[in-house]
Amino acid sequence: MDVFQNTVVFLFSFMFLSAGMSKIRHQAYSQQALEAYQLAPKFLTGFLNRSLASTELLLVPALILPLSQAMAVYVAALLLFVYAMAIAINLLRGRKRLNCGCNGPDSKQNISWWMVLRNLFIAMVLLMLPIQTELAPLNAYVLALFSSAALILMRQGAQLLYKNQQLMSRQGQ
Repeated sequence: MDVFQNTVVFLFSFMFLSAGMSKIRHQAYSQQALEAYQLAPKFLTGFLNRSLASTELLLVPALILPLSQAMAVYVAALLLFVYAMAIAINLLRGRKRLNCGCNGPDSKQNISWWMVLRNLFIAMVLLMLPIQTELAPLNAYVLALFSSAALILMRQGAQLLYKNQQLMSRQGQ
């Protein structure tokens, strides 16, 4: 169980690392996306954007370390729930053409109900993880790290194939 649980934790940690780094690298884009949701006053969106990026980056070690894992799981689930509700509110407003702001400017993607369900599902998985109270054996961490890396590389490869296919279909038009 340690290897599976650690793999899941590493994958979610990578997800938050990727999201937080994207918000930092593309601050103007992330802030514009946040403003477009129209859920907070415009003058607060810069602060909110930096706060979300910081929270996502702080979740990375907090999810991995047993001492902070219990709190981190609840914070991560709450953050995903807030993201899901922000998307749902805008969908209910009829704003289906709103860019989600996910994954930076290279990945323009309109919000949809599957994003709401995805975020709620990930939050549920996080909340169902048994909380570690002590460090797992080193080999469980190493195996989980390699398993996570393999899964991340497969996802990245699939994403590149998809982007290449989109590019080729645009060139063929």
